[in-house]
Amino acid sequence: MRPAFFLAFVTCALGVGAAGGLGCSSGDDDSGGTGGTGGTAGTAPYQNVYVNQVGTSTTCLPRPLDHDAAGRVPCGLVEARPTSAGCSCDAAQGRAPVTDPTNVVRDVAGYLRNVGECGVQGKPECSDYCYCEIRQFAGADLLTCEGALTDPGTEYGFCYVDPTIDSNGDGTPDANPELFATCKDTDKRMLRFLGPDVPLRDALVLLACEGASAGVN
Repeated sequence: MRPAFFLAFVTCALGVGAAGGLGCSSGDDDSGGTGGTGGTAGTAPYQNVYVNQVGTSTTCLPRPLDHDAAGRVPCGLVEARPTSAGCSCDAAQGRAPVTDPTNVVRDVAGYLRNVGECGVQGKPECSDYCYCEIRQFAGADLLTCEGALTDPGTEYGFCYVDPTIDSNGDGTPDANPELFATCKDTDKRMLRFLGPDVPLRDALVLLACEGASAGVN
């Protein structure tokens, strides 16, 4: 993941699909205050790291996410799914092994255990889950994800679609307005997935961002 600390803390998890909103209440320190937990992962301290479970289909968002000039969000999407056949993160299918698994996998597994998805009666062990990062599009693939009305089915990954983004600097927003046809007027932005079986139907998907990126309540 980029950077590896994004999934270091998972005490704040609100479902986009389930709850209709994305994010936790913003905190202002690393003490684990209202709505989030901060602290360290890897070698450096970070504040206000938030993790949210998101729907496994394209979802309109009630609040914007931070993004850079290229239209990419400073977040990672991790696909967690139970498997008995070993873990495989296929780059050809838009997946990659999670960076810094010692921290990330440990803490995602902690989240899954807390919500009763693993390590409890009737559920698989947390160690039986496969954890992969879903590719975030860039360049021409990002423009396709933001602008194509139909999924071409040839690229695998996700993008953030927002009508204010002009990632190629041509003076015209990248987003196809028709993509927001089913969104409320206040919710015209989304996380969009492209590619067959992205995410997989039996997977849980977690969006992890630093600071205000996910503090969008």
